[in-house]
Amino acid sequence: MIRFPFDGRDFMRSARISTVAVLVAATSVASMPLNRPMVTDLQVDLVLPPTAYLLPPVIDVAVPVARPVVPSVPYLNPPAIPEPPIAEKQVACLAKAIYFEARGEPEKGQKAVARVIMNRVASKAYPNTICGVVYQNHTRRNACQFSFACDGHSDVVREKSAWSRAKSVAKDVVEGRGVPAAIFTATHYHADYVHPRWASRLRRLSKIGNHIFYAG
Repeated sequence: MIRFPFDGRDFMRSARISTVAVLVAATSVASMPLNRPMVTDLQVDLVLPPTAYLLPPVIDVAVPVARPVVPSVPYLNPPAIPEPPIAEKQVACLAKAIYFEARGEPEKGQKAVARVIMNRVASKAYPNTICGVVYQNHTRRNACQFSFACDGHSDVVREKSAWSRAKSVAKDVVEGRGVPAAIFTATHYHADYVHPRWASRLRRLSKIGNHIFYAG
């Protein structure tokens, strides 16, 4: 008679335990959803976002700023500082010279006489003011630069219209308006009915009205 190492009760007990284990496993599998989404690795998402492999990393590069280039030409030629206006007293001296020396001349001739005076003011050979030029050597009888200043006659203005015109011409010449180009450099003049000795030593420029003009 053959004897088994275990009896039938032990076998039945093991079979029941195995059956229960199989049922529990099957129930666990059946309870799982069929389309369960994949769990995303949160650590990877935070370190490497989805676009990390689509776009290259942004590198901060300092962009040079274009600075405006200031031309140097204006600084080579600074704006000229305007000269102060000539005092009324100086303009009055010029008007007197025009009145007494050329009031019978056309306006062009009067401006030419005034230009001679202004050129002398600009020259180092003469006084540096209008009144100084007009009345130079006025104390020497008949030996001054402009005869009316030392001829011994009164310098009282008697013709109002001629005086008004002389003042207007003086203002124009002081401001550089309407000076005849032919005598622009003139420093001397004389009436055409006289022949001074100094005239032969100077360069004749032009004759306007009854006066002949020279460059010194």
